[in-house]
Amino acid sequence: MNFRSAIDEDFDGIACLAKDNELLLEGLGAVEFQKMMSWLYVMPPIGKRLQIVCEDQGELVAHYGGVPIQLKMDNSIFLGVLASNLVISKHARKKSPFIPLQSRFTKEYQANGYSFAYGVITRQGVLEPHMRMGWKRVGDISIYVRPIKFVQLFNKFIKNKALQILAKIPALLAGKLFNLLTRVDSGSVLVQKIVTFDDSFSRFLDTWNGSQKISSLRTVEILNWRYCAFKSRQYQIFSAKKNGEITGYMVLRVMQMKQFYAVALVDLLALNGDKETASALINECLNFSKKIKVDVVATAMPPHHPFAKLFMRLGFIKSPEKFTLVTHTPKGTINLSKDRFSDWFINWFDHDFV
Repeated sequence: MNFRSAIDEDFDGIACLAKDNELLLEGLGAVEFQKMMSWLYVMPPIGKRLQIVCEDQGELVAHYGGVPIQLKMDNSIFLGVLASNLVISKHARKKSPFIPLQSRFTKEYQANGYSFAYGVITRQGVLEPHMRMGWKRVGDISIYVRPIKFVQLFNKFIKNKALQILAKIPALLAGKLFNLLTRVDSGSVLVQKIVTFDDSFSRFLDTWNGSQKISSLRTVEILNWRYCAFKSRQYQIFSAKKNGEITGYMVLRVMQMKQFYAVALVDLLALNGDKETASALINECLNFSKKIKVDVVATAMPPHHPFAKLFMRLGFIKSPEKFTLVTHTPKGTINLSKDRFSDWFINWFDHDFV
């Protein structure tokens, strides 16, 4: 088996590998998957390209990539890489390419100037093999769900037609009562839809970055790459202002989430303590979701998220679904152990694969 760095000409083979092994999800076709590869690994404004493929007798049988990120930790900024799109051909797994693939990845991220690697484990059976290869479990990121269409949600869980008819009126009333009880005044915050991030966000982002203990760094350049460069994702961006000054932003994504038509609340930033801005953005998210008639809104956050209580006050319910945050750090370097998890601001900005 031959391991090497990927090149653009490998994208077609990687797309075929992903399709044959159930990784082409979220409605992506092979062409769009190739565009996503370029967006994640070639286009980032920071870091060197990190993509590894494995060939066996001329056939591409494995892929592993790393997305560059800058992590603001205390008063320093570290260059790190988010491990992603790990796929191994089913018929090649008996040759155990996972171990040499992981070894190659950990060596290359350090050789390319990255201080650490991290990942968000979403697939069953993936966590334990990573732990055996030196990755450390840091904490869980829970998925919170806010119902929008109560009748439709009930019908998806209860298939009996008679019960659906009997429950229609109670479900409608329950939805109206739920919306009434979870309503919060947005105050004087002006929320507007925007297309890209411009330099007017720089001051707010500098302040927000400086207020965090551990978080992925947000800059105008990084946000425009993250949310505007891959058009197929169709991210919806909203800004929040008070008295003409930017006080926050929010990014949404309309998508199929398992059996639900959903809005994913990918990213929401407001200064810690600015519940007025956060409330206004969440209310706009709910209004947008009701307008396009999705089933639910979902967002990802750890239990220590600064606005966790506000999200729950606005009707978000912790679901059984969760992702596991793992890190890989060379000995004697950056400390990203579970002891620092409560300091880490993390959401779907880092990884919004669902």
